[in-house]
Amino acid sequence: RVEVYDNGVIDNDIISLFFNNKEVLHQTSLTHKAIRLKLALDSTLAYNELSMYAENLGTIPPNTAAMIIYDGNTRHELILTSDLDQTATIRLKKKEHQ
Repeated sequence: RVEVYDNGVIDNDIISLFFNNKEVLHQTSLTHKAIRLKLALDSTLAYNELSMYAENLGTIPPNTAAMIIYDGNTRHELILTSDLDQTATIRLKKKEHQ
């Protein structure tokens, strides 16, 4: 499960999210309220990729978002930053058991 929201001043940031190159969130405004997505990992891939594309820069550039990724019982919190030239991308890789 993934949650994404504006982690700072609400400044009209608009993003799109792509999961393994497929759009899963289209031109959505970020607010203090989390947007929740359930994404199924593809076990046939070496890694799964989640990318945040800035549709604008809001009123306070760059475009920033807090993202929380739930991996079973573990919660991972990240701050993503993107602008009109660079996209924030997270690669998810299955942990090797020893």
